[in-house]
This record gives sequence, C-alpha cells and structure tokens, in this order.
Amino acid sequence: MLIGYARPSVEDPECQQQLMLLKSFGCTKIYVEMHASPKNRLQLENLLEQVEVGSRLVVAKLYTFADSTRQLVELLNILETKRPLFFYP
Repeated sequence: MLIGYARPSVEDPECQQQLMLLKSFGCTKIYVEMHASPKNRLQLENLLEQVEVGSRLVVAKLYTFADSTRQLVELLNILETKRPLFFYP
C-alpha cells in the first residue's frame, strides 16, 4: 500500500501541490495535517499507528514529514520497527 503524508507549508498552505503529487504517485491512503505546527501532529501519529509491513510512505518534501534531522531519525527508527519501505519522490 502506498501511504502519503502532507502538512501545510508556506509555499503550499492548503496542501494542494502535495496532494496532487501524492495522488499522481498512486497513494491509496493520504494523511493530511490541518496545521503546520510541529506540535499535535495527529495525522502523523495516526499514520505511524496504521503503517504496516510492506507499506511505502510518500512525502513531497522531507520538511513536511520531520521538523529536524533529529526528528527524522526518530521517525525513521519508528518506521524501521514496522518495516515499511520509505519512499521519497
């Protein structure tokens, strides 16, 4: 399963560009945050709970997925325990 993740940013405040990209890659499930804040990222939490073995995660920009290198490493470690394939277009 291809899973997409989008979060508002300055250049894409409504996530429209990200959603077009994620859909063009064939994502069957897309988690979209309602705000750009690094706190209370409920959709990211939902994604991490729902991801399963064999899933592929697609994000348009790494900074929408993680706010820092440290957080990126933490998220990748979480995903590694679930063994999905991380895909960055």
